[in-house]
Amino acid sequence: MKKKVLFLGDSLTAGEIGSAYIRYVDNDFDIVNHGLNGDDVRGALLRLNGIVNRGGLDGVDTVVVQIGINDIICFGYEFQDGSFENNYEQILKIVSKAGCDIITVGLTLVEIPGFDMSLLDKGCAIIEKLTKQYNGTYIDILSKLTEAAKTDGSMTIDGCHFGWEAARILGEAVNDVLKGERNV
Repeated sequence: MKKKVLFLGDSLTAGEIGSAYIRYVDNDFDIVNHGLNGDDVRGALLRLNGIVNRGGLDGVDTVVVQIGINDIICFGYEFQDGSFENNYEQILKIVSKAGCDIITVGLTLVEIPGFDMSLLDKGCAIIEKLTKQYNGTYIDILSKLTEAAKTDGSMTIDGCHFGWEAARILGEAVNDVLKGERNV
């Protein structure tokens, strides 16, 4: 029987804009895609509550959480009030309580001139800390894409949505964690 994996995220997970990283995850898994264009952490939390209420985590082995970049890019969020961290923690608490393994994806590379990259570092630090707290596996996609961009050029099609190379890098990283091949 295939391992059932639920993906919760924004447009990068939905895969309708740019290249879809889920396309690079092996078809050895039963994939359920709950990506939503334009979503933020609060929206993902609300959607997850609805998924749980409909029994949508029943039989799910692993939940991959890739959310948060819209909180920064679209809403200019800077983490002062703690709601980003609180909402993200609620997501992980729900997933943990359901008995699912947790994989989180840090905030991704933003290639917008003048963008304050320190916001990405702050968000990634929060996500990584919470992931450890809930015994999950954290994928540091920001470092992976920043490094790849040095040799391969742009990783995005529009400053934030994945080009094929970025999608491949994240998809393979998720695949490796799901297969237990390496900790990223």
